[in-house]
Amino acid sequence: MYTTVSIPYFTAVLGGEIRVPTLYGDVTCNVREGTQSGSKIRLKGKGIVSMKNPSVHGDQYVTIQIQVPRHLSPEAKQKLKEFKMACG
Repeated sequence: MYTTVSIPYFTAVLGGEIRVPTLYGDVTCNVREGTQSGSKIRLKGKGIVSMKNPSVHGDQYVTIQIQVPRHLSPEAKQKLKEFKMACG
């Protein structure tokens, strides 16, 4: 099973926890710092039930999509410019 989850830009940069919907309810996942858009996370055993063996569940793959802020205050823009300079 495949899903896409949008995460905030800051979670992608700094890392953190996200909630991912599955067939069996929401699951909390850790996102590593520096995660890139298009990265995939595997949720073992959270996919569709096997047709051959009902006690076996497949995996769910989550594609990360990063939400880039559209409207920033002048102060936030300045802080991001400072961040960019600090990173090189």
